[in-house]
Amino acid sequence: MDANQEITISLPNPIYAQAQALAAARGLTLNALLNHALEQLVQPELSPTPSGSHSTTPVQIRQGDVFWLHLDHPDSVTTGVAHPHVVIQDDLFNQSRVPTVLVCALTSNRKRATEPGNVLLQAGEANLSKVSVLLVSQISAVNKSELGAYIGSLSPQRIEQMLDGLRFQQAGYFGR
Repeated sequence: MDANQEITISLPNPIYAQAQALAAARGLTLNALLNHALEQLVQPELSPTPSGSHSTTPVQIRQGDVFWLHLDHPDSVTTGVAHPHVVIQDDLFNQSRVPTVLVCALTSNRKRATEPGNVLLQAGEANLSKVSVLLVSQISAVNKSELGAYIGSLSPQRIEQMLDGLRFQQAGYFGR
């Protein structure tokens, strides 16, 4: 059994409030959330993956989580460049042995917000540094191990908007 070290930390009020909200949303105590966050920061530095890269994928992936992701498609102009992506897959599958996860791309191109079903996110939402647009038409299935650094999580209201946009986008395939 590992020994624990008790510490005291000081956080800016906005970070503390965000941490409390995230802990509540995930059903965790603030202490458990901070412990998990530190593990995610420190553990990859100590234990590289077999490929030599460092994975920062959380133990539990949840719908609405935002991660950095490299999608290397040969026809893409952004090959090799990481972009934020939102997990759209239901938590039933996220918690299962299924090795893949469905994600939607994000862009900072605000003009894309006018496209049907897309969701405009304000800077600061899910810890995003820029105003971003969730692109419901850009869905990818990726291995969970390919998810990069965790950025943050969308609010339940934004997740519902995302799902509404996805339903709207898919209505063309299944009839209205």
